[in-house]
Amino acid sequence: MRSFIKIFLVLLICFDVCAQEQMVILDKNQPAPFKGILSNADQMKKFRESHESLKICKEISNKQEQLAKLTEIESNYYKKKYTNLNDEHEKYKSKTWWQKTGYFLLGVVITGTISYAAMKYGRR
Repeated sequence: MRSFIKIFLVLLICFDVCAQEQMVILDKNQPAPFKGILSNADQMKKFRESHESLKICKEISNKQEQLAKLTEIESNYYKKKYTNLNDEHEKYKSKTWWQKTGYFLLGVVITGTISYAAMKYGRR
């Protein structure tokens, strides 16, 4: 919450400084020629640094948004892939016991026939 208040105050000062039409350099104990916010060089340096950090925060925020979009695209890709694999699994699972038994017996008959033929051919 404090960081939000700090950012808000920095933005408020930034807009207030930008709204001023004139800028005057004053010496110590010299009265200001207009009503407004006065700051010394150190405070202005801190203000500029905070403004730079605000720019960096905005850039980081933009990068995070781009990363979130890419993550969403990747997530959708894997969801589609999972759905396709799940559909294929359901097709495989839908084969009945009779189909599986029939394929097994067909394999046994083919293997037996090949073995019988190899034995007959090997005895000649």
